[in-house]
This record gives sequence, structure tokens and C-alpha cells, in this order.
Amino acid sequence: MTALSFVAAAVAGKLTARLPARGLLGGGLLLVAAGLVLMRGVDAGSDWTALLAGFVLAGIGIGTINPSIANAAF
Repeated sequence: MTALSFVAAAVAGKLTARLPARGLLGGGLLLVAAGLVLMRGVDAGSDWTALLAGFVLAGIGIGTINPSIANAAF
């Protein structure tokens, strides 16, 4: 999740010059929401791979959100 967040942040950082921050924030939040939906229903007996798809989407979403927030803060 962390590695995907770093990669997505680098890509989103370059996209901030072309796309509005609102679009990147909205898209990133939708990816995080989709990742959380994929992780619902997991219990203590579930295998670790049940979380994998959700972590991938959430990591990309978090990486997309962070540069947008930093850009909007300036």
C-alpha cells in the first residue's frame, strides 16, 4: 500500500499541472472508497489475500490525494 502510494503520488504530482485539484481529490477519494468497500466483510478467519485488492485501490487513492492537498494548500 505504501509503495503504491508513493508511485501514485509521483504520477498525480505531474497531473496537478494539467488537471484541477478538485478532480484529483474526487478521483482519489473514490478510489479509497472503492478499496474500503472491497475490504468489507473480512473477518479474523479470512486469508490475507482478501485484503489485497482493497489495499491496492486505497493505496493508489491515497497517493492521488496527497499531492492535490499539498498543491491546494499553497
